[in-house]
Amino acid sequence: MTPSDYFRRNLCLFYQAPGPVYCLQRNHILFKVLILLSILLPSLTTVAQGATCPEGVTPQVKLLWVPAQADTVQRISPQVLHAKRGSAHLRGFTTTRFFDNAQFIYQITPHTQGHLCLQMQALNMKIGYGQTAMFSEDSYPPESCNSRVIASHEQQHLRIYNQTLLAQLPALKKRLLQTLHTLVLPATKQTLPQRQQEMEQPIKQLIALSTERAFKQVHQHNARIDTLENDRLVHAQCPHW
Repeated sequence: MTPSDYFRRNLCLFYQAPGPVYCLQRNHILFKVLILLSILLPSLTTVAQGATCPEGVTPQVKLLWVPAQADTVQRISPQVLHAKRGSAHLRGFTTTRFFDNAQFIYQITPHTQGHLCLQMQALNMKIGYGQTAMFSEDSYPPESCNSRVIASHEQQHLRIYNQTLLAQLPALKKRLLQTLHTLVLPATKQTLPQRQQEMEQPIKQLIALSTERAFKQVHQHNARIDTLENDRLVHAQCPHW
């Protein structure tokens, strides 16, 4: 093993001459402690510097709810419907696209020795659904009992989309406010864009976790009403299919 290989595989501590060179094996407890400190110290330093920044304004969070809406039902052939949904017993389906559009507003105040203090002053976010469409099998006249029952079933899906996500928003807003209140980062003019990205990251993670939780519930609720048993109940509402 060459000396360079040895130093790459071990941690060596150099002391001033005439002291010796001390090398720690990877499985040595002190080696692990030093590596852990090398990871934690930059974060601890950032926290300590951030704590010296004066407390800014109380953050504000505004969530603009955009519900899934589809006023009309698009009629398509049974062949196309079944090909899109992969199930022969379904007479209609609903599609929608979730979105969240966040606007971050920062407060930047001068600090000591040319440093800045960065805090998020407000978060304005649109959250909800767009591009919503309902589809129905075109085997029945638009004003028939069959078409009305199919449309009513698809309206159930819309309510599931809206009510499930809407129920998550109060808790999401509370967690966002709690997180924003603790985010104060030191910065310079050069590091300001990087600090803004660091500040936005936990906010985006909170939003992703809340929406993921909502979508799991949406999937479960939708699956409960798209069963063969429920399909029989729907069919029972009209005399001819």
